[in-house]
Amino acid sequence: MASTYSTSLQLQLISNGEQSGIWGTSTNNNWNLIEQAVAGVQTITMLNADYTLSALNGVSDEARNMVLIVGGTNSAIRKIVAPLVSKVYIVSNNTSGGYAITIGGSTGSTVSIPNGTTVQVYCDATNFYASQTGATGNFTVGGNLTVQGNANLSSSIYSYPAATSTSSTISGTVLTVGGTITGAYFVGQVLNGTGITAGTYITSFGTGSGGAGTYNISISHTIATGQAINGYAGSSLSYPYVANNLNVNGTTNIGGATTIGGATTIGGNTAITGTLSATGDATFSGTGEIALPAGTTAQRAALPTYGMFRYNTQTQQFEGYNSTAGTTISSITFSTTTATLTTTTAHGLSTGSVITVTGASPSAYNGTFSITVTGTTTFTYTMASNPGANATVVGSYTTGYWGQIGGGAQAQGAVYENTQTISQNYTMTTGNSGESVGPITIAAGKIVTIPSGSRWVIL
Repeated sequence: MASTYSTSLQLQLISNGEQSGIWGTSTNNNWNLIEQAVAGVQTITMLNADYTLSALNGVSDEARNMVLIVGGTNSAIRKIVAPLVSKVYIVSNNTSGGYAITIGGSTGSTVSIPNGTTVQVYCDATNFYASQTGATGNFTVGGNLTVQGNANLSSSIYSYPAATSTSSTISGTVLTVGGTITGAYFVGQVLNGTGITAGTYITSFGTGSGGAGTYNISISHTIATGQAINGYAGSSLSYPYVANNLNVNGTTNIGGATTIGGATTIGGNTAITGTLSATGDATFSGTGEIALPAGTTAQRAALPTYGMFRYNTQTQQFEGYNSTAGTTISSITFSTTTATLTTTTAHGLSTGSVITVTGASPSAYNGTFSITVTGTTTFTYTMASNPGANATVVGSYTTGYWGQIGGGAQAQGAVYENTQTISQNYTMTTGNSGESVGPITIAAGKIVTIPSGSRWVIL
C-alpha cells in the first residue's frame, strides 16, 4: 500500500512494510516538517494582490509555517489565502501603504490584521477566527493601546462625590486620611490642598477604602502636620485618572464626568452629551470660529445662570444673561416645599422671572428659582426640600435678565440703538451716568434707580 498524507500538516504516513531501507529518511523529513509547523517563520511579499500560500504534500511549503511575516506594498485590503485545514498562525502585517490584510480560506470567514500589527489566528477547517477575544484576569499594556473599533467597558463605573478631610498627612507616597471626613476617596482621584504637588492622585487603597485610613499616591512628598487634603469628585473604573497625555484621533463621546491630569489632544470631533465644566481658562488658538448656541427667545434656558450668552435668532442679536439686585426682603415663610417671599417695597417682577436667593437660613431657601407672583410685594417659588422653619435670616436675592451684547452698535458700528421699554428693575452703577434716545417707557411695576451724583439723560 502506498503512503498517504495527514490532513493538516501533510506529513507522509508510511504504510506497513513500505520504504524498507529508507524509512528513517522519510521519518526525519516528517520531523523537520513538524518543526516547521511549530516554529517555522515564513516571509512572503504581497504585490498589491491576494496571495495564496503554497501547500505541498511531504515537502517544505509556506502554509505549514507557524509565523507569517507579510511584506510588500498594497493600495487596498488584500487577502492571504490559506488551506482550509485545522491550523494556528501568527500573522504580522508589515506591508506598506497603510492597509489591513485578511487571512482566510477560499471560502468561509476571514480575520482582518490591521497594518503594523501582529495577530494570532486559527482555522477549524471551515472558518478563520481571531485567537484572542478576551482576558479572564488583569490585562496590562506596557506600551500604547490603539483601539480601531469601539471600546466597551462592561465593568461597573462608580461615581464619587468630592472628598474632604480636616486632618491628613503625607509621608512619601502614603496618604493618611483622618479627622472629620466627608465624601469618598477613591483610586484615581486627584488630590488638592496646601502643599500638594500638582497632579498627585491615589494609585491604590491601603487600609482606607473611601474614608479614614491610608492610601498610596502617585507623587512622593511630605506633609507632616495634619491639614485638609481634598479629592475631586469623579468616576472610577480601576484607574480612570489619565496622568499623562491622552491622544484621541477619532470621535470621542463622553456621557459623564472625565478628569484628565495631562494634556489632551483630540484629532477628531468631540461630542459631550452632558455639561462641559472647565474650572480653568479655556484657550482657543485656531483661526476659525466658535459656533454659539442659537435659538428663539422661547428656547432660552428655563433657569439661566449669570454669564450665559447666546445668539437670539428671533431678535437677530447676541445676548447675555445679567443680574440686578432685588428689593429688600422682609420675610420668607414656607408651606412644605413652597416658599413665600415678601419684600419691603414693590418687587416689580412677573410670573416666570428667575431669581437667585443667597444668605438665607435654613439653607433650603437658597438657590435659583422660577417664581410665581402673588402680589406687588410677594411671590412664591418651589424649593428642593422642606426647610422645616420660616427663614431666621432672610438674606437677599438677585433677578436676572437677558440683554443685548455689543452696546447696540448697528450698521457696522456707525449707529447705536437702544430699546424704548425698560422691562426690568434697573439701578445705575454708583458714580456712573448714562443716556438714552427716547421716548422711553418704564413698564408697569418696574423701578429705575439713579444714585446720588449720577445723571440719566434722555435725548
